[in-house]
Amino acid sequence: SASLNQLNEEYASRGVVFLMLNANTEDDRASLISESNEYGLKIPILMDPSQIVGKLLGFRRTAEAVILNPKTWDIVYRGPVSDQWDYGVDKQAARNEYLRDAIDNVLA
Repeated sequence: SASLNQLNEEYASRGVVFLMLNANTEDDRASLISESNEYGLKIPILMDPSQIVGKLLGFRRTAEAVILNPKTWDIVYRGPVSDQWDYGVDKQAARNEYLRDAIDNVLA
């Protein structure tokens, strides 16, 4: 969450908008607010209990990042934020910042 907050702050002035999507049918608004506060998230969380948005974007797993071109709605990046967290992986720091690199490439 700290890395996402940092990316959000760093790229906001360049017109990049960060949103999170929660498609868990078990979560309600109160639990999302509580969890967001617990992790210190400063990024809006969109609720998708019907999972329509998640299906349209082709999400297959948690913690997947997507960059959309707002002019065409094409997905220009799909993948992890970094190599710090993954299933069975929890490193102290990331060695590869995949999302940051993808954002930089799109903005270039």
